Amino acid sequence: MRTEHSGEAGAAGEEQERNGAPLAGDDPRATLFRLLAFLCQIAYAYAAVGALRPRKRELRAAFAAGVNTALFDFFLESLAYGNDLWYCGGGIQKIRVGGREFDFLHVPIDMVAGFVLTGMTFSLASDAPRLLRRRSVLLRPLFPPALDAAWKNSFAVGAALTGAAGDFLSKKWGVWRNAPEWTFPLCAFAAWLPLIALTLFTYDSLKK
Repeated sequence: MRTEHSGEAGAAGEEQERNGAPLAGDDPRATLFRLLAFLCQIAYAYAAVGALRPRKRELRAAFAAGVNTALFDFFLESLAYGNDLWYCGGGIQKIRVGGREFDFLHVPIDMVAGFVLTGMTFSLASDAPRLLRRRSVLLRPLFPPALDAAWKNSFAVGAALTGAAGDFLSKKWGVWRNAPEWTFPLCAFAAWLPLIALTLFTYDSLKK
């Protein structure tokens, strides 16, 4: 649901009628949830780097993929809001600098920043078998190269399903709300999976 606290009566009434619930942006739990999620994203990225020990070029590729992930997510979130598919709550959606107001099109900018870290984690995790083989000879029999493609594809689908599940579970925190027509399969395979596919493609293209 739409997330601004300005709460124009007409818009608020329209959204409440459409979604049958209070505006997500009016729920203070949403911002707390986003803060905790951001801390988790930092921890996951740190753990991925520590466990997989990527080289500098791989780390740069993962960061670039993360930036691409964040930009594409911003596009998806703005497009979804404009077409009444889903709505984000909480976070920083407007800032004022020197008397000027910057509107992030109802997309929490802190969430976009978090997607840089998520994109990095996804990139390195998708390459985990190869990175682990390089790290230790003892691990090579457990991660044969023949299974790299199967791992990458399975990871992409699993991450898409997990991301969609997280979206739907976060509804009770006022973080996210879907329109009735935006179902779980659409969320997983029309939003999350393309996002993850772009992330992995960017990483694989740049790590070489």
